Amino acid sequence: MSNAVSHYSLAEKLGSGGMGTVYRARDMRTGQTVALKVLRSELAEDEDYVRRFRREATIVKGLDSPHIVRVLDYGQDGERHYLAMEYVEGETLAQRLRERGRLPTEEARTIATHVALALDAAHQKGIVHRDIKPGNILIASDGTAKVADFGIARDTGSTTITKTGFFLGTVQYSSPEALVGKTDIRSDIYSLGIVLYQMLSGRVPFEAETPLAVMRMHETASPPSLESLGLRVPDDLRGVAERCLAKRPEERYQTPGEMLLALDARARAAVVASATEGQLAEDPRQHVRARLAERGSRGSSPALTDWQFVAGWLLFILGALTIMAIPLLVAMLR
Repeated sequence: MSNAVSHYSLAEKLGSGGMGTVYRARDMRTGQTVALKVLRSELAEDEDYVRRFRREATIVKGLDSPHIVRVLDYGQDGERHYLAMEYVEGETLAQRLRERGRLPTEEARTIATHVALALDAAHQKGIVHRDIKPGNILIASDGTAKVADFGIARDTGSTTITKTGFFLGTVQYSSPEALVGKTDIRSDIYSLGIVLYQMLSGRVPFEAETPLAVMRMHETASPPSLESLGLRVPDDLRGVAERCLAKRPEERYQTPGEMLLALDARARAAVVASATEGQLAEDPRQHVRARLAERGSRGSSPALTDWQFVAGWLLFILGALTIMAIPLLVAMLR
């Protein structure tokens, strides 16, 4: 490949996957640094792959979240199809896990919260990612987690490109129902549960010699408990992971918003310090409350705000004092 694609000058290779290769590149018109994803040449003649590549651009451009890698441009240079995305200075979660093993509890909570916020934004648009895994989660230098690679995402309001029963995804992180080609947002929640389990334990819950054996474990086996691995994890976070990994979709969190409430309601200042400017990464709870307030304006049931919580306690105390005062009032009247 030449050192330029359209008006993008290629620098080093950042990574590659089933559909293409990603390079750090520079937009020669603006000077902006981007991550340029180029469809593999052998797939460029396959209309299904080209359509999927285009759909990734269309899907992500319609999503508005600081926790989703933005798509900046899409085009074709001769036979080469390319996708320009924001360049995230940092590392993938997969790299971080390889280097560190398990992560500190609150760091895992923060990353899970950020990914859930990304899934929530996608869910609001009817999008299922279908390939949530550490390799598709980027960690910026300020601690912000961003979800990338919507290449096999599915719009729940349209017909999927793949045939029913055809599996797409990564077997270690796929839900039992995804293995037979049936997915909805609860499948992404299961995959995020696998990622959370791995962040807390340093390993995926299901490991075997063959992909088929791993698939069967997803369907029938219970993940080793974190306690059995000798790990001390807060009960609430352990409970979040366990519920995400329920075999039956109806037993998991039904939406990313529900999962966010579970992560947020008990969160203890899950904020990651910036590695560059000494600033705090944005508190994920601010995003959660903003999203819940937006839902509340549409008629859903939002979480209790701080003033509602205080007001509830005041009413409770007032009621208790009233009950205690009744015998005294009766005695005085006598």
